[in-house]
Amino acid sequence: MGWLQRTTKRRLSLLRHWNRLMKMSNNRLTKQIFIWEYQNGKDNWCTDVLEIFKNLDLEFIYENFMLCNLKLAETQMKQAENTEWKANLEHKPKLRLYRKIKFNKEPETYVKLNMNRLERSLLAQLRLGILPIEIEVGRYRRKPIESRKCPFCKEYTEDELHFLFDCTTYINLREQILNLTTDNKHKLTDSDKTDLLLKISTNSPRKLAKYIVKAYDKRSRLLNKWYILILSNLSNNVLLTIYKGDL
Repeated sequence: MGWLQRTTKRRLSLLRHWNRLMKMSNNRLTKQIFIWEYQNGKDNWCTDVLEIFKNLDLEFIYENFMLCNLKLAETQMKQAENTEWKANLEHKPKLRLYRKIKFNKEPETYVKLNMNRLERSLLAQLRLGILPIEIEVGRYRRKPIESRKCPFCKEYTEDELHFLFDCTTYINLREQILNLTTDNKHKLTDSDKTDLLLKISTNSPRKLAKYIVKAYDKRSRLLNKWYILILSNLSNNVLLTIYKGDL
């Protein structure tokens, strides 16, 4: 979601309390307990705060009883989170599209909008590469990526970019909702499609979510009709065998 980690929020809370203690009079009981812990304690609240300052390379603040610049501390923590997040992305092959459209660990526009549950869910699934289209479903069956063909086009791999911009099954929806027309003479490259997805995600996330919902619904209905048609043409013996799980 791009939100701050709970550990980061906790550390910032500790630093805010540190600042309150620094401003507090020494004759306050709370301040006296703090000073006692600072001088004598081990594995306590003060040592936790010291560890935070060490990680931020701000240990001199702890040693000199100074106020902490909370904005600077938060910025450094966010940068550390962002670096760790980017490193982790490289070890997750499923996030092939996500890596191309997500560059910083921060909440996306669509997360903040008042969308319905299905729209937000399918949009998030597509971005994360877990929308149940062939590129993902084929993985369950251990099919090579090049064999995960679109059930309608047959010729092309059904990945997220194909589903969004290429498949002829959704031409009308693409024109009506996204205002995009398909021009076979000037076919978009994967890089062009990624740039277009970034633009639509930023400027028109509601339209994108609406398109995904309607296109995926159409895909499901068409495939269900095909399966029913195929089953209706099978003999009773074959259907009984399938039911028993022998096929």
